[in-house]
Amino acid sequence: MIERLRFCQFKSFVDASMDLQPLTILIGSNASGKSNALDGLRILSDSATGLDLAFVLDGHRSKLSTGVRGGSKACPRHGGDTFTLGAVIGPVDEDKRGGTRMYLDYELSIAVRDRIYVESESLHEMVPTRHGELRRKRMLFQTVPSRQTSGDISVEYNNLKRGANPQFTCLKFQSVLSQMESRLPKRTAAEKHILNMSHVVARQLQKVLFLDPIPHDMRDYVPRTSVELVPSASNLSAVLAKIVQDEPAIKEVILRYLRQLPDQEILDLDFVDTPLGDVMLTVLEKSGEQTYWIDARGLSDGTLRTLAVMAALLSEEEDSLVVIEEVDNGLHPSKARTILSLLMELSSQRNIHLLVTTHNPALLNAIQGREAAGVVVCYRHPEKGDSRFVSLVDLDEYLRIASHERIGDAMESGQIARAVRGQVPQTHRDALEWLKSL
Repeated sequence: MIERLRFCQFKSFVDASMDLQPLTILIGSNASGKSNALDGLRILSDSATGLDLAFVLDGHRSKLSTGVRGGSKACPRHGGDTFTLGAVIGPVDEDKRGGTRMYLDYELSIAVRDRIYVESESLHEMVPTRHGELRRKRMLFQTVPSRQTSGDISVEYNNLKRGANPQFTCLKFQSVLSQMESRLPKRTAAEKHILNMSHVVARQLQKVLFLDPIPHDMRDYVPRTSVELVPSASNLSAVLAKIVQDEPAIKEVILRYLRQLPDQEILDLDFVDTPLGDVMLTVLEKSGEQTYWIDARGLSDGTLRTLAVMAALLSEEEDSLVVIEEVDNGLHPSKARTILSLLMELSSQRNIHLLVTTHNPALLNAIQGREAAGVVVCYRHPEKGDSRFVSLVDLDEYLRIASHERIGDAMESGQIARAVRGQVPQTHRDALEWLKSL
């Protein structure tokens, strides 16, 4: 799993890290940096596939990558021409000698100059300390500084032998991670281990799904063979048809949540096929004494978006990360607890992590007990202006806020915003100091 993300000199970030929980709910005001963080994750994900970094940042007419908001020039922080992104993956392996869990620390620095290329890149093994923090234990590979005019970059790797580390050469316009299979020798156990760990990181980054359901695109027939959910969920009908076909019992799970959304009673769901092999979702509704089938063209935006979220959680590989902006968009506030329960139940059952954003106080008000541990606040430092993250439960004011207001109400009233900026009333400061002195 991706455990932590790091953003250094990237857009509005100077140096910030965000820990991910099984369900991470990212909140913050407009322009706080939430979308910038998702842009950084998208760059890591796309670069791990082997795409040219210029395509990753600026897009390409082939649409293999649409680029990031603002393009490459908007990625480095103002006045700079490089930025660094990182991810901690784990636990991934058992250290047989020490009996501790191993984590992988991956960092990619990209230069945006006349060309876009790898400035530096590295992969380290990490182990937890006694206090639960992670520390670097061993370098697996790292780039060697090279001339800007060269199209290649040298990479040294740890062969666990004395003397200078051996090196190999990679193209500098793609991530080293994506070239390890073809460039790294595979003769020794150390080399095979490095390759295996590189595969783990690359695979975790590649299978991040950035889900952006577009209801309009879901209201049509799609080929039954299109069973890998696309970001817009335009092939929703085919994906759900495949899920239900492979595991019929899942149909009742889908119906259980679907029945909690509209005012009409939902009795069943099915799929309509065409002679050409296309399929469309259809739902059996009851209104009064009448029952009738409604296909995807007649379903509400909120229903289609919820079905898309369910399709993602039911079809993505285990250990995947699904990212959804404005996860509750199109849903009535009264259904907030329903969508939260859906997210937590299905993600837990299939071991899928979720990173979602929301501005909806109703969704935050529906958070209960330990679920608050997954709420992360993104904010701008009041004096320095850079974007930062803080876990909601780590705020000094959290217990006071939680005892007086629900999370959504506290966000709407500005209590959370004031707490992250350190704008605590003097009476509250005195009370905190008194509590700390006990």
